Amino acid sequence: MVIIFIRRLRRFSQIISFSSVKICVICGLKSNVSMTHYAKLKWYCRRGMRELDLLLEGFLENRYEALSATDRVSFERLLDCSNEDLMAWLIDGDSPRDEQLAGIVNWIRTRHL
Repeated sequence: MVIIFIRRLRRFSQIISFSSVKICVICGLKSNVSMTHYAKLKWYCRRGMRELDLLLEGFLENRYEALSATDRVSFERLLDCSNEDLMAWLIDGDSPRDEQLAGIVNWIRTRHL
C-alpha cells in the first residue's frame, strides 16, 4: 500500500516539474492562463457574500477561458468593485455606467445564471 502511494506521489511530482502548462491541465484550465494569475483571480472572487462567491467563482471556472482579452480585463476590473455595487448589478439587475463593466455584467447574468 505504501509503495503504491510513493509511486503515485513520484509521478505527480514529475508532472509538476515539467512545466506550468501541465499544472494547468491537472487543475482543469485549458488555456495558457498562469496558475498564479488564476489563483489571484480565484482569491479576488471570494467576497465574503455567499451569493457573490458562487456567481463569480462559478463564472471564473466555467466561462473565463472563453472571454476575449478585453473582456478578461473587464472581469478583473469588475472584481475591484465594491460588494454593494456587485450585488446591485448582478443580483438586483442594475447596470453599471461603464460600458465595459456593463458588458461583462450582462455576460455573467445571461450566460451564467
